[in-house]
Amino acid sequence: MQRLVRLMRRLAFATPVYTGYGTPSDRAIINRCSARFADLPTSTRLVFTRDGGMHSSGWWKNPDYEHCLHLSLSFVDTESGENAPHDHALARHWCGLFYGDLVRLIWAEPPFSEHGRTRGVWHYRVFTAEDYRTAILPRGEVYTREFTERGWKSWSDLHGRPQESAHT
Repeated sequence: MQRLVRLMRRLAFATPVYTGYGTPSDRAIINRCSARFADLPTSTRLVFTRDGGMHSSGWWKNPDYEHCLHLSLSFVDTESGENAPHDHALARHWCGLFYGDLVRLIWAEPPFSEHGRTRGVWHYRVFTAEDYRTAILPRGEVYTREFTERGWKSWSDLHGRPQESAHT
């Protein structure tokens, strides 16, 4: 497990930053930064990336949430190959291997998207300074405007509301 973590951390730092836009580049980053560990009764699907632009893109109002190290975990029954329930104890172990003492700074989120809910993907983020090496504890909530610069625009301000899109 430790060898895989070292490899995945090196890959994340040698790969461009994931933006979350779903572009071909983002998909290539996910493919490159994914792994599966199958040496246990429950195998683990892992993705470890450096994420950036979460504030500047208009997603989150608070600029402290701009950069993070992002570990996504889901589990598969090794015998059947079927999705398995989230193994919180094993996830805790993986988080300890990836983040060490920084586990106290993790922002954990359950599955959100339909794909994520189907696979039971949980997300474990540690927010960082721009260098991705200096962990930070963001001030305030992700949607607070207390630290937002003047003139900042949200995603919907920049790109329109979903119902206004010609693609919905």
